[in-house]
Amino acid sequence: MVNAELLGKMKETAFLINTSRGPVINEADLYEALKNGQLAGAGLDVSAEEPTGPGNPLLELDNCVITPHISWATATARRLMQTTVDNIEAFEAASRSTSSARQAVKQPARRLAGAGSSRKRLTRGR
Repeated sequence: MVNAELLGKMKETAFLINTSRGPVINEADLYEALKNGQLAGAGLDVSAEEPTGPGNPLLELDNCVITPHISWATATARRLMQTTVDNIEAFEAASRSTSSARQAVKQPARRLAGAGSSRKRLTRGR
């Protein structure tokens, strides 16, 4: 957890970046460290309360930037997301195609089984 003790060990020129989870940082301790110049700045993509409420004191500070939890939205991440969508669509199309192919294979097999049974009945009847 990032608290006053840990922040006190950081250089005054340090910037704290958090793109993981908001509760990892004690925001009251971070506010004090930023306000008192103990830390140069902070960039937060998350906060303890999502979305960040207008009453969050970190919003008052010039040396703290808070984004609306979008650090994942890089061009690379969006391409990967599109690749995932494409893969799911291809899987679904293949499943439909495979399902249709299975039905086509099963239907003639049923007919053959039925034809064979009829032949057996005819043979037995002779």
